[in-house]
Amino acid sequence: MTGASGHLGANLVRRLLADGQDVRALVRPGSPAGALAGLAVHRTAGDLRDPAAVAAAVEGCESVYHCAARVSTAARGHREIHAVNVLGTRNVLEAARQHGVGRVVVTGSFSATGQAPGRAGTERDLHYPFGPHTPYTRSKVLVEHECCKAAAQGLEVVVAVSTAIIGPHDYVPSRMGRVLLDFAHGRLLAYIPGGFEFVSVQDLVQGHLLAMARGLPGHKYLLSTEFCTVDRMMDLYAQVTGRPKPRLRMPAPAMETLARLAEGPRSVLTPHREARFTPAAVRFLRSERRADCTLSREVLGYRPTSIATAVEQAYRCFADRGLVERRGVASPAPRPTGRRGREAEPEPEGAAMATEPTEATEATEGIEAGVEAGVETGVETGVETGVETGVETGNRKAITAPRLPARHLPWLGPLPAFHRDPVAMLRAARERVGDTFAFPLLGQEVVFACGPGAHAEVFEADEAILSQREAYRFMAPVFGPGIGFDAATPEDMDAQIAPMRSALGSRNLDAYVRTMEAEVRARTAHWSTQGEIDLLAELNRMTAAIATRCLIGEEFHRRMGPELPRLYRELESGIRLAGMLSPKAPIPAFRRRDRARAAIAEAIGQVIAERRRRPPGDETAVPPGSSAGATGGQDMLAVLLAARTPDGDPMPDHIVTGILIGMIVAGQHTSAVLATWTGVLLMRHPDYVPLLRAEQEETWAPGSSLGTRTLRRMELLDNCVREAERLHPPLILLMRKALSDTTIRGHHVPAGSLVMISPAVAHRMPEVFAHPDRFDPSRYGTGRAEHRRPYALIGFGGGKHRCIGVAFAYLQVKTVWSVLLREADFRPTRSAYPPDYSTFVPAPAAPCTVRYRKRSTTSS
Repeated sequence: MTGASGHLGANLVRRLLADGQDVRALVRPGSPAGALAGLAVHRTAGDLRDPAAVAAAVEGCESVYHCAARVSTAARGHREIHAVNVLGTRNVLEAARQHGVGRVVVTGSFSATGQAPGRAGTERDLHYPFGPHTPYTRSKVLVEHECCKAAAQGLEVVVAVSTAIIGPHDYVPSRMGRVLLDFAHGRLLAYIPGGFEFVSVQDLVQGHLLAMARGLPGHKYLLSTEFCTVDRMMDLYAQVTGRPKPRLRMPAPAMETLARLAEGPRSVLTPHREARFTPAAVRFLRSERRADCTLSREVLGYRPTSIATAVEQAYRCFADRGLVERRGVASPAPRPTGRRGREAEPEPEGAAMATEPTEATEATEGIEAGVEAGVETGVETGVETGVETGVETGNRKAITAPRLPARHLPWLGPLPAFHRDPVAMLRAARERVGDTFAFPLLGQEVVFACGPGAHAEVFEADEAILSQREAYRFMAPVFGPGIGFDAATPEDMDAQIAPMRSALGSRNLDAYVRTMEAEVRARTAHWSTQGEIDLLAELNRMTAAIATRCLIGEEFHRRMGPELPRLYRELESGIRLAGMLSPKAPIPAFRRRDRARAAIAEAIGQVIAERRRRPPGDETAVPPGSSAGATGGQDMLAVLLAARTPDGDPMPDHIVTGILIGMIVAGQHTSAVLATWTGVLLMRHPDYVPLLRAEQEETWAPGSSLGTRTLRRMELLDNCVREAERLHPPLILLMRKALSDTTIRGHHVPAGSLVMISPAVAHRMPEVFAHPDRFDPSRYGTGRAEHRRPYALIGFGGGKHRCIGVAFAYLQVKTVWSVLLREADFRPTRSAYPPDYSTFVPAPAAPCTVRYRKRSTTSS
């Protein structure tokens, strides 16, 4: 994708990520970082004008969205505009053709479409080349010619034609965005009447996706939401800002003449400042051009929404970023600026010519946890508590939980902010509202509770009141029908889990540790003397092999081979927010999830059939590791095959398969993520590494095997892992469904509500953990033991539903880093590793690249 930093690109990339796509963005060095901050996007530095950089970015991609362009209504700058727009497009198309890209969608401009007198323009109207066109318009006509040439050479390329864009995630900001900002701050004193075709940025995103899926190669499709006069746009701006629209309506003919007269002096006095008041801009408004989107509707299935909604979303997004006042809250908002305090430059529709972010944005981007002091949270300083009516619950009088202010669509709630960074959204909301508050999310009433007292009430509640099983029904496609959270009753779910407790008991743990150590050593043996690795990917491979060998057995591990980590990753990537709305929605992530589950289930089924055919007493495949038989250890599959139902029958194969898949999903990736964060934190605090190695020398003799006793004596390593769990908990959200009215900390929770707890928020409470943003493993030592407070540390849940595999996970992470610290030295390759919140188990954003150098044989 090009143009990911621009207005269209910022929205399109979020939609692609939400749909489960793996996105690589070509980003020009110096482009504004705000549009992609915190997103799991693979960034490739380069300029559209550099064919080699473009080719490197395109290589390996299945499809390309080319959204970047240099946008201008000025009459100058034609060389730069031509180089970026025309030659840049040529570079993208040529790279796509050379690397076998399946399809390219190029963003076009309505200004390049011809105009027929007396009717709306269509895709068939040819551009008239002899009019007073700007360099930008001419460049976009040539862009379409480049697309036609590429289509004639066999490349599948479709042009999605944009009109004037309005909507959220406008980070540069765009022309329409700056007009809205000026209006909100009272700087727009007059306007010129006229009209134009406007498109909601969300509609434009949808049009691009439809063009990719359904567009005919070599064709273009007009995308507009509706024609809107400037008078109506001013009315919409007045509605969202609460300010009256300007009274002065300047005559368009006179203003075009004035703009033409001002061009000469302006080019001399301010040659480097992009002009907004130009003759071309006035002509566009005066022309009142209209677009006929019939072809897009009929061929693509394009269905535009509303410009009023787009304006509301744009204003709300600016308010979330602190660029404008939230309605009813008096707080000064700075004028967006670029370099040296001057007004921000105009938007390039993407990264190719992007300007600096505004100072208002820069001032909020340095906070480590990603909390932007209300930015991108939808929470205003003036908390809307509503009417605190008394609600009788039993013999107690509960008050209604405070609600987040309604600066969002009623059904969606603060979905964009929650999806982008749920921890930042909830943490900022708690600082303003308190430990308990309510908000809507995807049509579901959510009650958020935070603090050890609230955790105790939730974790210790009866299943008939607060149900874990009902809250996680969206996990059914992973476990399988009737298994785990989809079990018919809570008792059935408990019966399915019971055999796993013995498989994860102390009787088997020593054998598991030997398997863990052997697997880590086998992986590191293939490393060169020094180099770079993706730490998350490497630990995913290790933990996938460990989980497979310990839980399912050696024969399954051998059968699946190197494909297994990929299948696990695809299975886990299907656990995302969209599943709460519809776990079977037709999105790519869910399709990959279902394919991966089917492949894993088929292989497990074959292993089960082989085991069941063996005569009684044949234990050749039971041990999880080569030396497990001496300890009497069993893999989990053996335990489940020996289990019986209440009727005395063997547990059905599909139940065994579902339990194993659920256990691996619940354990493998969480362990890999916790191990990765442990390594990242140790690299950021290298003073602890010598202390950990000194602890190893005292507890683990060279040449001896690791065991549970040895690992339990490594107290400092245990505290480092626990601190990683606190700062970056594997589970950032824990949920329960209220089956009947209840209370939490004196606040009424209506039946049907989703009760939500966030370990990531709770672990940063200063009243529970001293200096909570600081990496401090000593907080768990003698005399402090901050984690001993009930329900303070809840990274693996709490109460009767606390993760049954937490001991296994800790042993695995400690084994991994015991071996790695002995084998190699590690250094980070970048200053920060931000979390990726696209799934419920946020790891460092990929790629998590680190440098390593193997230590000498003597020191090892």
